[in-house]
Amino acid sequence: MPTKQDKKKKPTKRKSKSEIQSVIFQKDHFTPTQAKKWLKENDLKGSKLERTKQTLRFTQNDAKKYDSFGNKRVSHGVYMTFGWK
Repeated sequence: MPTKQDKKKKPTKRKSKSEIQSVIFQKDHFTPTQAKKWLKENDLKGSKLERTKQTLRFTQNDAKKYDSFGNKRVSHGVYMTFGWK
């Protein structure tokens, strides 16, 4: 009989290294100008901006080139989406 432990999803092993697909800023912590400054200080691109009600997303690489994605909080109000091929 399978145990609860057996039913847990095992982590996916990825074949390639990750790349930053986009950087997401929470609007309640960053203005577009502040976000662009943060990107420049961290050697990232700040030209392609997508706005939502709560976030500012700066695309670093085209999402079409990746098979899977993951998000990680990198500092207060800043998240990165990583892509794997």
